Amino acid sequence: MPCRCSSQDSFYCKPANKCHGFDRKFTYSFLTGRQCKCSCGSHIVTSNPSATDAKAPHPCNGSLVIEKAYQVHQGIYTCHARNLIALRTINITVRVIFLGSCSDIRQAGFSVSKIYYISPGGLAPFAVYCDMRGKDGVGVTIISHDSEERRLVSGAEKPGTFQRKINYNGYSKQQLVSLIDASTNCEQFLKYECYGSVLLDGDYGWWMSRDGVKMNYWGGAPPGSQKCACGVNKSCSSSRLSCNCDTNENVWGEDSGILTDRSTLPVPELRFGDT
Repeated sequence: MPCRCSSQDSFYCKPANKCHGFDRKFTYSFLTGRQCKCSCGSHIVTSNPSATDAKAPHPCNGSLVIEKAYQVHQGIYTCHARNLIALRTINITVRVIFLGSCSDIRQAGFSVSKIYYISPGGLAPFAVYCDMRGKDGVGVTIISHDSEERRLVSGAEKPGTFQRKINYNGYSKQQLVSLIDASTNCEQFLKYECYGSVLLDGDYGWWMSRDGVKMNYWGGAPPGSQKCACGVNKSCSSSRLSCNCDTNENVWGEDSGILTDRSTLPVPELRFGDT
């Protein structure tokens, strides 16, 4: 049937193919008086990164967002659009697109902080929490792990004899690396609290890169510096040392900071001694 943009009526359409239908109805408008092509009979692409309710974009872009669309809903649908006086039959191609990161989702216009599905590097979609307010609202993907709480360690005297492997709440290394590769920036916070326990001096403590390489610097310092953050800004409790904890004093101290070298993250393991 030829496309005729002769009215601005809204047609209510419930698409279905041989396998799937959608529970909710949506408005399919035939528009006039605007500099855009009539959308009837065209291919309709849905972009629904969260697989949850989404608002339809401006109708002039030839798109239609279907609520709660998942990859299994992809296919060609016959849409019977109807209002009080007319019926339109339209073939619609539904393609579900999952974006690569929370930043991509934010740029697509989604501004609510919650769980979304992403597909970095074309992987099977998986759920992450997106913070849409932090970092000036750019859309930050938050990955949690099982080592975020403080843990008291004692009795591991020799260098690196205490070993702490980090579990990123079920995410695989492939998922995390693909996410990092799809992101402009990536950072991870490290903190070591000490009481008569050295960190980098004497090579007692270190962290491992994602490729299993021993890293000899701490959060807040540049790669390969063999320093902590205080050693970079010259604020350590001892001017001759590069970390606060390396004074080895029987008072509580700490070294902390953010790692930003994307090629080494995420941190899979921590190693300490002199505890």
